[in-house]
Amino acid sequence: MSSVEKLRASLGPASMRTPYGVRLTDEEIRLLKELKGAGERGRNFDRGSSGVQRLIRAGYVRRRPSKGTATRYVITDIGRIALDNMFG
Repeated sequence: MSSVEKLRASLGPASMRTPYGVRLTDEEIRLLKELKGAGERGRNFDRGSSGVQRLIRAGYVRRRPSKGTATRYVITDIGRIALDNMFG
């Protein structure tokens, strides 16, 4: 069983539909899709983006330090589950 499947099983059916009850904006969905596509390497976004900051607070995205002043963002397992539940 993958880590995403284990996490999904531990959250239960109600949580799987909307983890933490967060309603995502179109911009946040786009950001999550981009991060999912980037895989483990993640990608850089503008630190001032309110969408990224909100996704971090919800636990859908985490920061990953990188060289220089850039900050990389990576989707978490919970973020993947949120996308999977929205788009199958």
